[in-house]
Amino acid sequence: MTKTLTLLLVILSVGLYGQSKTDSLIALLPQLSDTSRIHVLNTIALQLSFKDIAKSQQYAEQALETSRTTNYQKGEAESLCTMCSIMGQKGQFSQGLDLCRNALAIYERSASKPGQADVLNR
Repeated sequence: MTKTLTLLLVILSVGLYGQSKTDSLIALLPQLSDTSRIHVLNTIALQLSFKDIAKSQQYAEQALETSRTTNYQKGEAESLCTMCSIMGQKGQFSQGLDLCRNALAIYERSASKPGQADVLNR
């Protein structure tokens, strides 16, 4: 019984820690601008992707929109990769593939080998 209770507490604390990390990042958003905001939005989207896919997609779309309005190519590619992962989880593989191709094109234009590798590993 004690082992079961201990295991349950560990599982709950890990889940709550992950949620508090996401909550902390969400609380930080109003203080951030441009590139930092885009990276945090993508991080939040990835963290939520296994818990709340709709919210995850909203954060990824916000990151993509901000990247495009600020003309931040790396952020745009990262946002497209994040959305690619989300589409895969939703079972929308052809849309996800299109997003990955767009991200890959951005990374190829900027000659970012790590970015290209990231896309190709999704």
